[in-house]
Amino acid sequence: METKPRLNHLNDVLVKFIFFHEDRKHLTISLINSVFEKEGMPLITDFTFKDRELDPTDCRSKESRVDVLGMCSDGTIIEIEFQLTYFYPMEARSLLYWARLFTLQIPKGGDYKNLKRTVCINILAHSIFDDTDTTDYYNAFGILNKRHPNHILTGLLEMYFIELPKWEKVRKTEEMSQLCSPSERFSRYFRRWSMAHSRCVEKSFNGRIFSSLRLHLRCCKPKMQKAVSSDSLLFAFHKKLSWQRERSQPKLTNKNVS
Repeated sequence: METKPRLNHLNDVLVKFIFFHEDRKHLTISLINSVFEKEGMPLITDFTFKDRELDPTDCRSKESRVDVLGMCSDGTIIEIEFQLTYFYPMEARSLLYWARLFTLQIPKGGDYKNLKRTVCINILAHSIFDDTDTTDYYNAFGILNKRHPNHILTGLLEMYFIELPKWEKVRKTEEMSQLCSPSERFSRYFRRWSMAHSRCVEKSFNGRIFSSLRLHLRCCKPKMQKAVSSDSLLFAFHKKLSWQRERSQPKLTNKNVS
């Protein structure tokens, strides 16, 4: 009997393949807008991908690589992180990424007025906040006056954490008809931990994953519902996945053979 492999919707290769590609930029824009719409913020219309490598400030600093990084037409910098495995402390790492993206905007002696709004969006397969702090699956953070929470120090820092396990609890207590906003549909898509394959990885992608993504984007604007070409995506992703697997395999050497 053939073993059916399982693939997570937060698979590192998969999320970069879908959300960090010029041909599928409309999906990235839709994902970002699902967060901004929930906050009542203006939606973006364009997004320019940037290098995901964050250079260290000196030879002793830690090098970082984010999942998705880009800039909006108004200069807003947005970083998206998809975290499948548990990582502690996730909030500290996100703050470090934000700090680097913020400080790299101006050179030495530059004008602070040129600093742009910097947003970090974290989509997590695990919970990082105790239920005693918040039971919401979606949490937004900024710099506030602790004595007067309505007083915001600056709008240049925004951090969002979407905890998928908590969304699952919400889904079980609410009617599915009420969970129809873009952010909730994306959460439902990412929450689907794995896909069973009928014969091979390719068939699963062709028949389920991309059609599933289209399904959960139905409530987005028509221009965000651009059809995904299953055939071309199928070939391209399979090629990328195969290359990734080959890299992880140990190379044969004369020592290995002997």
